[in-house]
Amino acid sequence: MRAVKRVVRLGLHRAGAIRIFRRRYARCLRILMYHQFPSNTVGIRKQCEHIKRYYHPVSMAQVARSLTTGEQLPINALAVTVDDGYRDFLLYGYPAFQEFGIFPTVYLVSDFLDRKCWLWWNEIQYAIQRSRDGTIDVAIGNREYHLPIATDAEKAGSSEVLIEDLKRLPNQDRQKAKTRILESLKVHLPTDPPRQWEPLAWEEVRRLSETGVEFGGHTRTHVILASVRDSTELHEQIAGCKQRLEQKLGSPVLHFCYPNGRIQDVGRAAIEQARDSGFLTAVTAERGMNDLSRANPWTLKRLGVDPDLPADYFAELLAGFRTS
Repeated sequence: MRAVKRVVRLGLHRAGAIRIFRRRYARCLRILMYHQFPSNTVGIRKQCEHIKRYYHPVSMAQVARSLTTGEQLPINALAVTVDDGYRDFLLYGYPAFQEFGIFPTVYLVSDFLDRKCWLWWNEIQYAIQRSRDGTIDVAIGNREYHLPIATDAEKAGSSEVLIEDLKRLPNQDRQKAKTRILESLKVHLPTDPPRQWEPLAWEEVRRLSETGVEFGGHTRTHVILASVRDSTELHEQIAGCKQRLEQKLGSPVLHFCYPNGRIQDVGRAAIEQARDSGFLTAVTAERGMNDLSRANPWTLKRLGVDPDLPADYFAELLAGFRTS
């Protein structure tokens, strides 16, 4: 069945379906959502080449001006965003974007860059990867987990199960659950994350900013905002992040990204806080394109991508041909 679908898609490609969809959505804004970048840069360079060939890259500053003043963006406008602030953006993503004249917006978790914390899901991945146990047995709330972690594939699968389930917990419960998982695995967690998950340094952020890369806020600790019940904590996560970034960059920070980003993970209070904190735009992880004549500046949709996506999938997704 998969082979049949691929043949059908290939036929549609040859029949010009991608061009038809690209024209159909020509007046919509596409916002791409990246996270990390592998050391093999072939994939990201091919994607940059595709973007430059068929789309018109714009910055989130241009998007904000369009939303504020009604200034029209170019046909097939596309903005590139990168979540979290991993250092592999500097090493592998940025050189490719720079080569093709694309200027991304990178959303930073301020406590992560201050090296006050890891990103919490990487802590779980690290502990499971280094565990010598064959299973992880842990109770979280009313659920007992007995997950295999003997092989690399089992470790990856069990990490994904735990991380996805923990995303659904209120913030304080998630922190307690993470601690319970780490204790059950008896793995020492170093102060700084390993190279694959290390953050950008503030000096690197300042240098990148001077070359045209924009930076935005992504909360202080990557908390899922809908799970934050205390208004003071919500303010600190959003406005406090903005203040810290502006302190380190010495310039206004006007763009925000909601952690996890599904609308149920955001909540009305967080949207209002992003607006009231002075952000001009805020992006979600809800899939779709944006008609800026009708879009809410604080709930913009994005298209999730990564450098290893198959080329035909990437082309279909950007054109609007693919919805899943």
